[in-house]
Amino acid sequence: MLPQESFITNSRFKEQSNALNEVSVLHWSNVGTIEHRRHQNYNSIDVNFADTGFHRNFVTRDDYKISMATMNFTGLVMASKGEDEDLDKYEEDEDIQDKDDVNTKSSYLYFRPFDSHKHNGEWHYKMQDGEHIESVAQGSQWVACSTDNNYIRVFSTEGVQKTVISQSQLVVTMAGYENLLAVVYHAGLPIFDQQQLRCKIIDCSNFRTVFDGQCPCSRNSQLTWVGFSEAGMLTTMDSFGVISSLNFQSQQWIPLLDLKSKFPQSYKNIWVVSFDGPKLYFIELPKGAEQPPTHMR
Repeated sequence: MLPQESFITNSRFKEQSNALNEVSVLHWSNVGTIEHRRHQNYNSIDVNFADTGFHRNFVTRDDYKISMATMNFTGLVMASKGEDEDLDKYEEDEDIQDKDDVNTKSSYLYFRPFDSHKHNGEWHYKMQDGEHIESVAQGSQWVACSTDNNYIRVFSTEGVQKTVISQSQLVVTMAGYENLLAVVYHAGLPIFDQQQLRCKIIDCSNFRTVFDGQCPCSRNSQLTWVGFSEAGMLTTMDSFGVISSLNFQSQQWIPLLDLKSKFPQSYKNIWVVSFDGPKLYFIELPKGAEQPPTHMR
């Protein structure tokens, strides 16, 4: 058994596909959906809201080769992984670019606020020296990304980098809620067919760690979903359909639901949308589908 790869919750980006009109779901939650659509000469990002009274739907051109995204009621976060640099290529062989030009070979973090009265508006941050973004998360006043340099970079929603955290173990995924950033990471190699995962929660108002402990995952399974409920309860789900939540007072994980036992024939086809207290909102995918059909919005 190998350590599981990193992932973005509620995202199925089809990296190798070049088919026209191919749609990849980058995000699907109670806020809305973010879809990556391939066109003949360009790609677009389609953002659709569950409540169009909050914000109108919009489409924006993908100038960054976006491959991951998330959003809440504060704004839209997107990022591109970039490309590995050719170390044998001399600097003088590269095209000279203006500092404001977008180099799609680089990795970018992009934020667009939903409040039209925000003074600074949208912004982007270019990773330097071949650093690549691997996951993203956001809270009410911050945006974060983890990179292949084992850094967690935290920005304000105005685009100011507030801190850089050195993460000694590989990040699996991240999730955010208000001032809390949850980071799931590998604690070691799998043992006895069991992923060795830990989770730490960082308070982004002062960047102190308020929890750092084991993260539950069933034997012979992988973590597939991590997020916060509407009330701020951190919740996880593994590939066997076991849903657990963290009790902040006792700092213990509590099993909430076993989807495999409840839906033995279809638990693998369940796409979790969100949690709201004791309620689980999900979509049952068509057989063989990896993401919800876009007409289900």
